[in-house]
Amino acid sequence: MKKVVEEAGEFTFAVKDKDEKEIIYEGADLIFHFLVALASQNIHPERIEQELKRRMGTSGIEEKKNRPS
Repeated sequence: MKKVVEEAGEFTFAVKDKDEKEIIYEGADLIFHFLVALASQNIHPERIEQELKRRMGTSGIEEKKNRPS
């Protein structure tokens, strides 16, 4: 989990700096470590895709309001 946080920070700085090469590099690192974290919890990436499809067309505010407690 620590690597996901680290890579997310590096990705964020690359985006802030508008450095396309670094955005791609750090984005790849972030996705890689995200997938490793999912695998460590036995969660297939398809379940993330299903959740994104469920949220399609819903605003972030509305989605948050409808989350189960």
